[in-house]
Amino acid sequence: MMTNCNNIPDNTHGFRAPSIALGFHTELLLFGIRETIFLDLAQEPHSIVLGSTGSGKTYALLSILHALSWRKEIWLFIADFKGIDFTELQGCPRYYQYMQVSQVLSTVYAQLQRRMQQARTKQKPMRPIVLVIDEWAAYLSCLEKSEAEQRKKQLSTILMLGRGVRIYCILSLQRGDAAYFERARDNIGHVLMLGSGLSKESLRMWCDSDEISQIVPYNCGRGKGYLKTGSTLIPVTIPKIRNMESVFSDIRESLSRRD
Repeated sequence: MMTNCNNIPDNTHGFRAPSIALGFHTELLLFGIRETIFLDLAQEPHSIVLGSTGSGKTYALLSILHALSWRKEIWLFIADFKGIDFTELQGCPRYYQYMQVSQVLSTVYAQLQRRMQQARTKQKPMRPIVLVIDEWAAYLSCLEKSEAEQRKKQLSTILMLGRGVRIYCILSLQRGDAAYFERARDNIGHVLMLGSGLSKESLRMWCDSDEISQIVPYNCGRGKGYLKTGSTLIPVTIPKIRNMESVFSDIRESLSRRD
């Protein structure tokens, strides 16, 4: 289902970039201390979740979506390329499956252009838009080369310019190769690396040698890993979801919200 960007109510007031409760500091949990780790989109507007099969990557993404669903000011878009893990959201406005990823990307890109025009006339503030794309790399691999390049350019433009007009991206994929982002990879400020299946080659794409040396195996099980924000590397554990039905209900409500 494609949403007309002209119907997005962005000239509302009092909005701030979201801060998302992600999980707990792993090492402090060993001492019974539950220190919450946040994705602060005011600090870094775009995020990526990396992890191989079985790392807890999808589970982490679901936790992020649930936290976003509580923020009534957010206009949430979900692109679920594989259409496996979020099927409970089928039929919701602003939920896209399979090759509909192209539609949501075009919708948010058009909204970016519209907001850039409005920014020149200082019509602010704007309602935050959060675009969540699961399996971005897998989606690109199914496109013809010319369309893949077009979609990468759209995403890169959103990554480079979105912050100024309150458009934020959260991407999920197994490997964070630079080729998936054109020249905009440096605009991704939060990198969540989960599980024990990330190779040194994958880590080197996002961490320097000193940071890699800080990563210890016992912090990298299923649902565990590290969050890198800028030059800070924090061990993080994603908490278990106790009531999955309630989580999906909250997300469905968020996707159906119109004002």
